[in-house]
Amino acid sequence: MVKLLQGPPGRIILLSMLLVPLKGWSISNIENNRLAILPEGFSGKLMASIDGKSGNSKKEDYSLSGNLNYKKVTNTWLALFERSYGKANEFVNEDAIFWHGRLTHDYTPGLASEMFIQYEEDEFTQLQSRALLGGGIRRTLNTNKDNLKFAYGVGVFREKEEVDLVSNIGTEYTSRLNLYYAYKHTLNSQATLSSTVYYQPAFGQVSDYRVLFNLAIKVRLNKKLALQVDYQLRHDNQPPENNSLDIPLVIKKTDSNYKTSIVYEF
Repeated sequence: MVKLLQGPPGRIILLSMLLVPLKGWSISNIENNRLAILPEGFSGKLMASIDGKSGNSKKEDYSLSGNLNYKKVTNTWLALFERSYGKANEFVNEDAIFWHGRLTHDYTPGLASEMFIQYEEDEFTQLQSRALLGGGIRRTLNTNKDNLKFAYGVGVFREKEEVDLVSNIGTEYTSRLNLYYAYKHTLNSQATLSSTVYYQPAFGQVSDYRVLFNLAIKVRLNKKLALQVDYQLRHDNQPPENNSLDIPLVIKKTDSNYKTSIVYEF
């Protein structure tokens, strides 16, 4: 472990862990950060959004996310984090965290292998913790157009989930297939449209699957700053439940949200 945390990749992982106050998210949109051509060395971006309301009703929503990349020849290290917190009329209604680390090795300009590690928590889906380790193959497609980029990936991962069922903490180990497709379209010199779809079914359980759809539009304000609008839909076909309680624990299968953020790129 000590050797893994030495050098530039290790510093990326340590920095991302220090930046995140521990609490959770879900299958986040990793691909939205990977379809750009990265320079050698360090690069990255930070995104922040704040929404509020006062008067007859009071609401506060905060979101902070960012990613840090390190590229050296055919290897690219990525560390990504996201933290969201919200209150409505003094009651907390969102408290989530997501952290992801990934190593990608390019065999050819269009073919790469990848290994990843991930951790997340989400109080309002009863997720105490979710940790996973996996890998796979990534393929980038050539479109003969500079303004269009496509990529897809196939892989597997093993996850450990701890879910608060109110009366007890349930722990479950699951192996899943990881399929994704990513698309990025540069509309003009200022605007970019991107979209990603993830599908993660459990091995041997056709009805146990998760889906994430993300759509983002980014408008560049200058070389460093941009305005981005995101829409995200998440579906868990078998969310946790506990029918033995006086008031049964029921988690909705589908969540969706949208947000507007200021993006700083470096």
